[in-house]
Amino acid sequence: MKKPEYIVAIGASAGGLEALSAFFEHTPIDSVSYIIIPHLSPDFKSRMVEILSRHSELDILEAEEEMPVEINKVYLIPNTKYMGIRNGKLFLIEKEGQSLPHMTIDAFLTSLADERGPKAIGIVLSGVGSDGSLGAIAVENAGGVVMVQDPNETKFDGMPRSVLNAIDTPYVFSAADLPLAIQRYISTRNEIDVTAEAPLSEEALAKFVDLIKDQYPFDFTHYKNGTLERRIRRRMTHHNLLELDSFFAYLQKNPQEIELLISDFLIGVTSFFRDREAYEVLEREVLPKIISAKSENELLKVWVTCCATGEEAYSLAILIKEYLLEQKSNIDVKIFATDINENALKQAAKGVFSNNITKTVSKERLVKFFDKATDSFKIKPEIREMLIFARHDLTKNPPYCYVDLISCRNMLIYIKPVLQKQILAKLGFGLRKNGYLFLGSSENISVAKDTFVEISAKWKIYQSIKSDRAIIFDGQLTAPISNLSIKYGEKEIKPKALPRNSENAPDLNEAILSESGLSGVIIDREGKVSNSFGDLSAYLKQERFKFDLRELLPENLSLAFSSTLQKVIKSNQRERINNISFIEPETAKHSTADLIVSPYADRKTNFKGMLVLFKKSETVEVQHNVASFKIDVQTKEYIAQLEEDLMQASQDLNSSNDFLETSKEAMQAFNEELLSANEEMQSANEELHSINEELETVNAAHKYTINELTDLNDDLNNYFRSNVNGQLFVDKDILLKKYSPGAVSHINIMESDLGRPLSNITTNIKFETLIDDIKKVISDGEIIIKEIESNQGRLYQVMTSPYLKKGNDLPNGAIITFYDVTDLKKAQHELDKSIKMLSLATVASEMGTWSIDVQDKELFCSIRLKEIFGFEADTEVALDDIIGQIEISHQPIVMKAIETAIKDDGRFEIEFPIVRLIDNAHSWVRAIGNLSHDKNRTAAFLTGIMHDVTDHKLDDLRKNDFIAIVSHELKSPLTSLQGYLQLLDRNARKTKDEFAIGALEKTMRQVKKMEVLISGFLNVSRLESGKIYLNRQSFEIDALTREIVAEITTANTTVTISVAADCGCIIQGDRDKIGQVITNILSNAIKYSPSDHMIEVSCKAEGESVQISIKDHGFGIKTEDLEKLFDRYYRVESAKTKTISGFGIGLYLCAEIIHRHNGKIWAESEIGKGSTFCFSIPCLH
Repeated sequence: MKKPEYIVAIGASAGGLEALSAFFEHTPIDSVSYIIIPHLSPDFKSRMVEILSRHSELDILEAEEEMPVEINKVYLIPNTKYMGIRNGKLFLIEKEGQSLPHMTIDAFLTSLADERGPKAIGIVLSGVGSDGSLGAIAVENAGGVVMVQDPNETKFDGMPRSVLNAIDTPYVFSAADLPLAIQRYISTRNEIDVTAEAPLSEEALAKFVDLIKDQYPFDFTHYKNGTLERRIRRRMTHHNLLELDSFFAYLQKNPQEIELLISDFLIGVTSFFRDREAYEVLEREVLPKIISAKSENELLKVWVTCCATGEEAYSLAILIKEYLLEQKSNIDVKIFATDINENALKQAAKGVFSNNITKTVSKERLVKFFDKATDSFKIKPEIREMLIFARHDLTKNPPYCYVDLISCRNMLIYIKPVLQKQILAKLGFGLRKNGYLFLGSSENISVAKDTFVEISAKWKIYQSIKSDRAIIFDGQLTAPISNLSIKYGEKEIKPKALPRNSENAPDLNEAILSESGLSGVIIDREGKVSNSFGDLSAYLKQERFKFDLRELLPENLSLAFSSTLQKVIKSNQRERINNISFIEPETAKHSTADLIVSPYADRKTNFKGMLVLFKKSETVEVQHNVASFKIDVQTKEYIAQLEEDLMQASQDLNSSNDFLETSKEAMQAFNEELLSANEEMQSANEELHSINEELETVNAAHKYTINELTDLNDDLNNYFRSNVNGQLFVDKDILLKKYSPGAVSHINIMESDLGRPLSNITTNIKFETLIDDIKKVISDGEIIIKEIESNQGRLYQVMTSPYLKKGNDLPNGAIITFYDVTDLKKAQHELDKSIKMLSLATVASEMGTWSIDVQDKELFCSIRLKEIFGFEADTEVALDDIIGQIEISHQPIVMKAIETAIKDDGRFEIEFPIVRLIDNAHSWVRAIGNLSHDKNRTAAFLTGIMHDVTDHKLDDLRKNDFIAIVSHELKSPLTSLQGYLQLLDRNARKTKDEFAIGALEKTMRQVKKMEVLISGFLNVSRLESGKIYLNRQSFEIDALTREIVAEITTANTTVTISVAADCGCIIQGDRDKIGQVITNILSNAIKYSPSDHMIEVSCKAEGESVQISIKDHGFGIKTEDLEKLFDRYYRVESAKTKTISGFGIGLYLCAEIIHRHNGKIWAESEIGKGSTFCFSIPCLH
């Protein structure tokens, strides 16, 4: 036994048989082992081994306990077991008692991962649910590989998509291509192992992003590189393309492949109540605060971004609905569920989900908020009406406004920080003050943390704290500084230009300024600080932080700055003062610094102000236009400037006071009106914008609803068109609303009859009570079924049932359905006729009929059968009652015959004695039956007839008595005749009368034949009367066989017999009788075979029995003769056998002897090639 290096485990469910067939049709013999783990029904025997064997040259076996796993073999899990693997052997665990659902694929994949590690290969094919996802994670964590059938190819994509959501595998192929992928993976793991390749460059990714952006409304520019790369690699592997350029060219030629790539980029992983604890926090800490702040007329607005197929949106709707019901609140709720993927939105709008949601939605919620279908759940209308689904691109479209709760979960983790910041700004803008933001557990608001306060650190729930609503765009605060030229001494320091929106720009600019020793601030015209850079701790008073720079600077620096600022404002020229002596605020040390004040403007924002730079003083040469700081001079200049400014200000003040006084009240009133109007217009504008978005969303929802109604209408029309039965729909006033095309041919309805009272429509049916029946159905809600006849003689079954509307139990009309049962009635009539004829024939033949249910042994029997056993006609009779009337010696024989017929799928035929219940009379009956099966080929009923054969049995007994008497009477004179013939033979030999000697020899041979014939008749008689007894003893069958062959070979020197008798079996039986059987069959072989052909005799053990076979090369026996070969007195008649003597007794006696040893005897033959006679009997060992 050779163990495999790799073991391939294949999981499949609904639609998996077709995928498995395709898989194994392309599977090479490649020294691996395959384990199949399908979802099989425990109630029916699987035929998968038989089916898959047609598609593969590999051996396919049903797994058994402790079965070793060998190469080039396929093992199938039993339908009632879990399966695992340990030390190279399979082990089984009963499903019974295990909780549902049975995750058999997860169980085996996990076991395989533990057993084989990196040598484990998991395959997941078509199926519903998520079985296989946990196992796939285990295999991947163990270093193995997981491959998945392409979800776009599967009949049911639940299991493949569940695995793809759980792990990031690039191995996605069609079922037919998977074997080749496995072979390539094993032979050259690096060939398609995408994880080993170097990461894609920014330029390479940009090519794909631009290609998509040019043709579709999707921009993935700011998605993280790893997210895009993994999905590009996956599609490459799917098409067996190893070169990036080849895949790019393939995309250009195949637009549909671009759509598949986009679908992969749009990660739609979601589920109901994902992170249950997070929803508990919402329920406990968030919803009560939001709802308690609402009045009855206020709208509660929720926005679920990136909603995919809607599970999260519906989860929030259910949570809110539960809380409102608990609080008995009637406030309106509107949940906007948006996504960029229209296909996902269509699915979400339907509100239909697979049975897999039972894992995440409680039973109570399933009952309360879902309608159950055969294989799915549908959201109830009261929840569906709370949601509006619409397409929305967070990166481009404006946000919804005045929202109370925004959910944006597990989207930010896939995009770069620059886009994260934009989106968080939009979400903050969309929230009301004190609104809540709900992120994924791996996300945070680090790029916008000044806008929110944390509610739950673990589950990333935040509350908006800003009252102003402004969207922050992705500018860099230090961008204006990056283009400044800073001159110090003779040196010009210019920071290096950086790319726009570079994430490193702030850090680089700061580093350049630090290296030059410069620190500074940007101020507006009033001296208020708007930005700062560098280390300002030596120059600013941090403990008294204000925005006016004059108040932040130490005394001398403040004085120097104030006087210099006025000069720069007047001259609009750069000014510099060196060697300003001051006391550092932080350390109280004496220090000197240089001060530079320069005009500054930002063209992008139209900001105008001043750039103020500080630098510790150094010993430098005196420069032109640069003054050193002298406090008395600066003070006098500053005072003079202040006096001049004060005088000018006083004059300006006096001249304007009069004007201000006269216009103050009017201007103030006018200003207030303008402010009020402006606020109203701003508010109205925002409301209009919000309403417009909501209208667009509602319009999209209506569009989805219209499409659904159109599809539903198409479904109904197609149903009506394909329905051969006629159907009428009437309203509660019995006006015809609708009819199916089948009604036209059946009952002569026309389109012009729509809207007319049904009582005024003339049809070709004889149904006077139809109108009354409809009225009764509408009033009582019951269903009425009647049979009627048309004018053409056709028969119809008419079912009148109530027409119900959803949410209303009272009938709103009626549905009348016409089923044409003419052919059915004819067939029923013929069947009744056949049953009657069969009944008459059964009565005439005095036979009883019976049927036994194979499963519960329940007996169905006719009155005649009850009469045979002496029961009253109206008595309930069970199988045990019938068995009880059989003579005790034959009861086990009959029961065994019944069990054998059921087990061997064969014919039941037996005679046995009974004792009639009514009069204790003894009689014999003969029972004949056959096994029938249900639609699943499972044994269902053993059915047959039974008749009284007492008279036939008595005739047989009389015949046997007669044969015994005649045979006995003939034996005495025959013995005397033999004696006289022997005397005559001696006299003839004395006289040497050759003629007499020859005649006497022939006479003696005829007498011997007569003796054998008489003995045969006697044996038959004794067998049938039970007077032949077996002298049982233990003996070795090999020795008996060799002994008989030696005797026959000695007597027939022209015969060649080969013997293979070395099985060593010990028999408990009648040695002479078994020897008689072997002798009889060997004698027949000699008689019916050419003298120059060999006869082969063999003994071999077969389980708990020994089988003896005698093969000749004679004439052969026809198939129709084989069935009767062991019947009493039956002899094969043919031209070749007419010259060979025989009476048809020998094989009958052989069969009876073997049967009395609880054995079997049979013959196999082919015309012209000889025959093989076999019998088997139990052996001791």
